[in-house]
Amino acid sequence: MGESSDSTLQVSHFGNIIWPIVFLIGWPGSLISSYIWAHRIKTTQNSTPVLQCFMSTLDSAFILLVCARNWIKGIAGVDLRLETGCALEPFLLATISQISSWVIIMLCFERLAFIFFPLRAKSICVPKIALINIVIISLLLCIANTPVFWLTNKVWNETESIHMCHFDSDNGMKVYVKDIYANVDFSMYSMIPLIAIIISHIPILNKLFISRRQVKAQSLSNQQRNGVRCCNCSLVTDNRTLKVVKTVLLMAFSHLVLTLPITLFYKFQDYISAGKAKDMIEFVFQVLQVLNHCLHFYIYSFTSTIFNESLMTLFPRVGPWLYRGQKTSSSNNLDLNNRIPSMLNQQLKKPSPDTRRGSNCSTTDSISEQKQLEKRRMLFEQRTQESRLNHIDESS
Repeated sequence: MGESSDSTLQVSHFGNIIWPIVFLIGWPGSLISSYIWAHRIKTTQNSTPVLQCFMSTLDSAFILLVCARNWIKGIAGVDLRLETGCALEPFLLATISQISSWVIIMLCFERLAFIFFPLRAKSICVPKIALINIVIISLLLCIANTPVFWLTNKVWNETESIHMCHFDSDNGMKVYVKDIYANVDFSMYSMIPLIAIIISHIPILNKLFISRRQVKAQSLSNQQRNGVRCCNCSLVTDNRTLKVVKTVLLMAFSHLVLTLPITLFYKFQDYISAGKAKDMIEFVFQVLQVLNHCLHFYIYSFTSTIFNESLMTLFPRVGPWLYRGQKTSSSNNLDLNNRIPSMLNQQLKKPSPDTRRGSNCSTTDSISEQKQLEKRRMLFEQRTQESRLNHIDESS
């Protein structure tokens, strides 16, 4: 009783300090994110707000359940998992965490569709279809996690004279089901979402870099031929492309580091001897798992242009301080993308200077008009590149 009680006491002592901090890091942001994305659903045609709102709500629920349960256990000595029959809380946590990871998969492939098939994506990536996909995936993952109710039991620990939750694997069938379930949880929560993040963003990054090189080559060619200077927009585009690369790397790295340890621990926990070290390892890995859901707000919402604008509208005094008054409006970019083709058409339909004036300087005016047209075409190509980045900004 001594060693086990001492290790549990030490973990509870650390938990009383760590869990409130983790809660404050993630829960308020996830709750605000849920509210803002829910408000954006009414004004946005694509499925990004639906997915972001659902993921933020799941993250809020997960953070609240884990932090509240462990904190109450450490402060009051009441284990909510034990009081609810042992199986309900693990089932909810496993299902919520897996659904949240699969919403990330849907966000990644939605982004891929908008980059490569923008016209078709507008008719496919809509809120109704997103809701249908969420319901189907949620039902399948609920079914996949039902073995928890069969494997988890309340048992009496004679050594410590208390009831405990035990993940049962005493007979052959339960051992077999437990191994299968551990592999399912490992795949659904950690590995498949990680692979999806990497696979979906490789062609996106390749497309962005190819498009950036084409814009630079076209700008240089126009500069050498017509003396048209390259726009500062290319530098802005480069910075935003770099931002996308950093965001993708952060997505993959955080998901790998924060979700893989806990799934591997539960997969191989039978091979780890019980005691102080095992309790501390489980505690650290649980903190990492909750931090993964806390960071979803900072990675997927806080980096979004649309979210930032809505946040500044919701908190007008805090917004300028957070973003130093720099508003990057995607609506302005889209409006400019619509105006540039019309400007080009007006330029092409404009009467020639020599037909209006008939002067000897018609050749000079024509060259000047051509330079202006080339400059606007360059701007249009750069804005096309930026429009690809816009959707990544909005959904990242």
